[in-house]
Amino acid sequence: MKLMQLSTYAGIICFFISLSALSQDRTVVNDTLKSESVIIVKSYNPTINDAFKIQDAPSFVDPNKEKKQQPNYRIHSVPVASTFVPKKAKAIEVEEQEQEKGFSNYARLAAGNFTNVEAEAFVVIPIDKKSQFTTHINHQSSQGGINDVLLDDSFYDTSLKLGFDRFEKKRQFNGLLEVKHQLYNWYGLSTDSGLSQTQINQIDPAHSFVDINFKGKLHLDTDNFDGGTVLLRHFRDDFEGSENHFALSPEFKFVTRGKGEDLEIKIPTRIEFLQNTFKNDLSDIEQSVFIGGLTPNISLVIEGIDINVGVGAFFATNKLAEENKFYVYPKLLANYKLFKYDFNVFARISGGLDQNTYRSASQENLFVAPQLVTAPTNRTYDAKLGINGSFLNFLGFEAYVNIKNEEDFAFFLPSVNLSSATDEVQAFEYGNAFEYDYGDLKTTAFHGNLQFDIDKTYGVGLEFDIANFSISKQQEAWYLPQLQTAIKGYYIFDKQWKASGKLYYTGERKALNPINQATESLKSYVDLNLQVDYQINKHWSAFIKGKNLANQKYERWLNYPVQTAQGLIGVRYDFDINK
Repeated sequence: MKLMQLSTYAGIICFFISLSALSQDRTVVNDTLKSESVIIVKSYNPTINDAFKIQDAPSFVDPNKEKKQQPNYRIHSVPVASTFVPKKAKAIEVEEQEQEKGFSNYARLAAGNFTNVEAEAFVVIPIDKKSQFTTHINHQSSQGGINDVLLDDSFYDTSLKLGFDRFEKKRQFNGLLEVKHQLYNWYGLSTDSGLSQTQINQIDPAHSFVDINFKGKLHLDTDNFDGGTVLLRHFRDDFEGSENHFALSPEFKFVTRGKGEDLEIKIPTRIEFLQNTFKNDLSDIEQSVFIGGLTPNISLVIEGIDINVGVGAFFATNKLAEENKFYVYPKLLANYKLFKYDFNVFARISGGLDQNTYRSASQENLFVAPQLVTAPTNRTYDAKLGINGSFLNFLGFEAYVNIKNEEDFAFFLPSVNLSSATDEVQAFEYGNAFEYDYGDLKTTAFHGNLQFDIDKTYGVGLEFDIANFSISKQQEAWYLPQLQTAIKGYYIFDKQWKASGKLYYTGERKALNPINQATESLKSYVDLNLQVDYQINKHWSAFIKGKNLANQKYERWLNYPVQTAQGLIGVRYDFDINK
C-alpha cells in the first residue's frame, strides 16, 4: 500500500510540473421648405444609405456567367411544442458551484487528514473554430483510518476522459472515451461475526473495478433523422466478473400533411444489449438481456397548452430467467406557461424499462459482491404534476407530486455465501458485501426546490424530497429514506475571496442484518461541507475544504461507517495553452 501511495504522489507531482511548462460615392440633396399637400401612399421604411456600408467585394455584371436558377421553396408549418421535462426524483446530490474564470483549462491538487488526496485537471485543445479535443483527469484516494473498523478501509479512484467535439451549422458530434480504475475494500465486517483476530488478519478485503467505455452523440438537421446516441462499455473486476453493455438510441422524424397545419412525428428508438458473467466456487452465472423498442410521439399546441403525446412499445428477452416479454408504456407531457406570472404548470405520464447493470450497481454501492443477478426494472407508470418558474429574476422554484410504480425494483441486501463448507471463504462472503434482490415498489413523493441568486454575489438553494413507499416481495424498502433535504449556498466577498457550502440531511433507512437476519434502522444524519477560495493572481488560487464538519460517523450502508471530519488544503492553476 505504501508503494502505491508513493507512486500516486510521484505521478501527481510529475503531472503538475509538465502542466506548468505548456503552460466606404455620397450624393448630397439640398432640402427645401415650402407648403405642400402630402398624400401618403406607402408606409415609411427607412434604410441605411449604401454609401456608408463596407463593400465586401466590387459589384459588376459578368455577361458570361450562367443565370442562377430560382429555387422553389415549400414551407411545412410545424407547431413547436415545449420540450420541458420535469426533473426525475432521485437522491439529492448538490453540485459545488465553480467560480467563473477567464481560462479554459485548470489543474488542482489538495491533501488532508486520513491521507486524503484529490487531484484534477481539465485541458481543452482547439483544433479549429469548429472542433476541439478535451482531456479530463480526476483522482481521489485515501489511506483510511476510520476508528473501530476491523479491516483496511483505504480506497483509490482514478479516471481519464478523452473527448472530441465538432460543431457545424447542421451537424454536431460529441465523442467521449473514458478509462476508470477503482480500488475499494469490503471493510464492513460486523463485530458480531464471531471471527478471531487471526481469522480477521487473513482476510484481504481489496477489490477493484476497471471501466472502459465510449459515448457518442450525433445531431443532424435533416428531414427524417435527428441523430442519436451510442454507448459501448466493458466493465470488469478482479474476481473474474465481467460485463459488456451496448446501447444505441437513434431518433427519426416524419412530417404528416393535413388540412390544417403539418404535424411532425418523432420516433425515438432504443436497442440495448447487456451480457455479464460471474464466477464462484459452485457455478458460473451467465446472463444476457436484450431490449428493443420505439416511442413514437407527436407535439401539439391546443388552447395555449404544449402537448406531447405518444406510446412506447418494447420487447425484452432475459436469458437467465428464460423470459420473453412485450411492454407498452404511455407517454403524455403537457405544459402550460402563464406568461403574466412567469411560471409553468406541467403534467407528465410515462413509463419505461430500466436496465440494471453490474456497473450501475457498483457506482451506487461500491461494496457489491461479484455475483449479481441483473434484470430490468419495469416502471409501469411514472406520473408527475407540478409547477415551476421564477419571480423577479432572482427566485426560481419547482414543486411536483410524483406517483410511481416499479416492478422488479433492485434492492440492496447482504450477499449470500455461495461457498460450501469445505471451500475457501472469499473476502466478500463474510456478510460484508451486497447484492441485488428484487421486489415491487410503489412510491408517492413530493419534491420541492427553491433557488435564490442575488446579483451573482450570493445565493441560497433549498431542495427536499418526502416519500412514502409501499412494497411487496420484500419486508422493507431497504436503504430508501423517506426524507431528504439539502441546503447549498455561496457568497463572493470580493475579487479574491469566495465561500461556498452545502448541508444535507438524510432520514432513517431500513437495513437487514446479515448475522441474525433482523431488520435494523440506520440513524438519520447531517453532513456539512464548506469551502473557502482565495484568488492569489489571475492564474493561481488556494482553497480550504471541509467535509462532514458535523463530525458524524454515520453509515450509508450497514457496517460501513464513513470518515468523520475531514480537512483539505489545496491549490488551483488556471491557464490557456494557446496564450
